[in-house]
Amino acid sequence: AQGGDGLIGVAAVLVASAFWGTNYIVTKGYDMSDGMHFQLLLCTGTLLVGFATLIWAERRPDGMDYDGFPLPDYSVLLSTQGLVGGVVWALGNLLTVPLVQRIGVGLGLSIWGGTSMVTSFAFSRMSIFGLEPDALHPPAAGYFGAILGVASLAVFSQVESDSDSGAVALGHEVVSEHLLSEGQGAASAAVGSGEEDEADEHADELSQAQSDKEKRRKRSVEGVAMAVVAGLLYGFQFVPLTIHGHQYPQPEGVGPVTYQIRFFFSQFVGIFLTSFVAFAIYAIATRNRPFIVPAPAVLPSIASGMMWAVACMGSMIAVAELGLGIGFPLTSNGSFLVNAFWSIFYFREVQGKRNLQLFAVAGGVHN
Repeated sequence: AQGGDGLIGVAAVLVASAFWGTNYIVTKGYDMSDGMHFQLLLCTGTLLVGFATLIWAERRPDGMDYDGFPLPDYSVLLSTQGLVGGVVWALGNLLTVPLVQRIGVGLGLSIWGGTSMVTSFAFSRMSIFGLEPDALHPPAAGYFGAILGVASLAVFSQVESDSDSGAVALGHEVVSEHLLSEGQGAASAAVGSGEEDEADEHADELSQAQSDKEKRRKRSVEGVAMAVVAGLLYGFQFVPLTIHGHQYPQPEGVGPVTYQIRFFFSQFVGIFLTSFVAFAIYAIATRNRPFIVPAPAVLPSIASGMMWAVACMGSMIAVAELGLGIGFPLTSNGSFLVNAFWSIFYFREVQGKRNLQLFAVAGGVHN
């Protein structure tokens, strides 16, 4: 754990896992369209939590008394490393809603979680930006875990998710498969009996089913690609935090949690600024006619961002206390387990014996 507090690190992993595995559930309840307005609201919630962390900012020296004002002034930390980490994460977040719409919450988080875990482990083994590789005992175990992570991604990519099945038990894909398997036989039977109209009807249904399945496969490929890119960005987001901790060691008299909390504001400012710029560009591109989420979704979207921010703080503390190669993979695996529960048992995004078996095998390898 690189000299950190293991108990604090484990507690932080649990907090991050619970909130990261739950916060995006809000996207399933409302029409988020392209997700641009949603991500702006989410990042607004993140920034609100960032402002709340300023109560842990460093106080100015006692000698600086501005006319005896009873409340102290604070020295707010605005780290360039934190801003960079926030920008990197926000770029990945821009892909979240589109990929969730294509492959669902469970499969999406599984793929970007696995990719980010492998990415963070890879950076933890590199000697870059003045960092030394994390100590692993034994080293082979870490590499074996990374290989399993890659293997799990290959299996996850074979899972066909029904991302529209939150309210309907029989998913669109199930209907399509039924038409593909039964439509041809029914059409043949109709031709044999001379019922040409019925044959044409079944032929149209078969053609539509084939078209729907091709579109579904295309969307799945797009969703998987987006999830991989998002995972690469998410896996890099805490590298700036590690660099900051190396360049500015924890001062004496400052607790480890307080020391880390002072960094959070910088990360969350970078997230909000990137989100705001992206939304401004989007508004210009749409000629000031951006899609706005439904009014009932505004507060849940902001709450989603606040939940994400709490999870991010937990993950950053875990990384600081346990190391990048251990802390982040643990939070990734934990959030996967929480999200898998939502995906399988509540939203029923993964249906069918084959898909459930593949998901279970990939989840076992992933963890």
